Amino acid sequence: MTLDEIFNQYGADKGSIGHGFSEWYQPLFEPLREKPIRLLECGIQFGCSTRAWLHYFPNGEIYGVDCGNEHKISDSRFHFEIGNQRDVEFWKNWKLRNPTLDIIIDDAEHRADASMLMFSALWSHLLPGGVYAIEDTCCWWDDYFSSPQSGGEFAKSLVANVNLHGKEYGGKPYPTKNVVLTPTEATIKSIHFSRHLCILTKKS
Repeated sequence: MTLDEIFNQYGADKGSIGHGFSEWYQPLFEPLREKPIRLLECGIQFGCSTRAWLHYFPNGEIYGVDCGNEHKISDSRFHFEIGNQRDVEFWKNWKLRNPTLDIIIDDAEHRADASMLMFSALWSHLLPGGVYAIEDTCCWWDDYFSSPQSGGEFAKSLVANVNLHGKEYGGKPYPTKNVVLTPTEATIKSIHFSRHLCILTKKS
C-alpha cells in the first residue's frame, strides 16, 4: 500500500481525502520505509495518523505528544507522553528521555508562535539528514488562529537567512558582510513550501 492509501484507510487527514500531504511525504519517506526510523508527531488527538505511521514504518519507533490522551493506542513501538507544544521545559526534559529523531511532524496547535517554540526546541534533536514538517500552516494567516508572531515573517526570515552569503558574489559587493548563521540556519539543507505545509530537511 502507498502512504496515501494508508492515511486514507486510517482516516488520517494527511491523505488525498484530506489535506494531501502524502503527495510530498511519499517521496521523502519511501526510502526509509523498512528502516528502524524514529518519528515524533506532536498533536496526535485520536491517533489516526499514529496508526498510519505504525503501519507504514513496520520497523520504526513512533513517538507521540499531545495535551490530551484520547488515542487508545497500545503498541510496543508507540511511545506517548502528555505535553504542551509551547512548553520549552517539557521539550528540554523530553529530549533527555528520548533518542534523537529521523522525522518530526508538527500537527499540534497550528499557531505560528507555538510552532516556532517547538521548532526552536527540537531542531537540534533531529538527526542529520532528517525531516521536519510543519502542517496546517494555512492557520498562521487565519484570524481565529492569529498569533502574536507572524508565521509568514518566521518563514521568510528562515529563507532569507539561509540564502545570505555575506561576501562578494559575482564580483559585486554584498551589503551584509561576515554573516554568521545561527546553528539552526547553518544546518538547514532545504525549505519546501506547498499548500498548508512546510517541510525542512537537515544537512547530512
